[in-house]
Amino acid sequence: MTLMEERIFRETGIRNEAETKRQTKTLAKRDEHSKSIGGGLTVLQQCIQRLTQRTVKFIRWLKNHLDSKHSWTHALARLAKIDARS
Repeated sequence: MTLMEERIFRETGIRNEAETKRQTKTLAKRDEHSKSIGGGLTVLQQCIQRLTQRTVKFIRWLKNHLDSKHSWTHALARLAKIDARS
């Protein structure tokens, strides 16, 4: 999660649970594969994962909020609806 996503979760409890579960499963498979071929998880792999794994839904939500004139509260309500459908 990005710092923004973490802050939103701490303040509102809104989190995309389906994406969190999917990401945990994917990371576990990647880690297992790295270990099975004799290597460990590199720092570079961890950094790339953190920098690139934002859901398209979250990015679109953020862009739409920045483009709109709605309040932050309204934007968070929309994010909760988006994450509930995931």
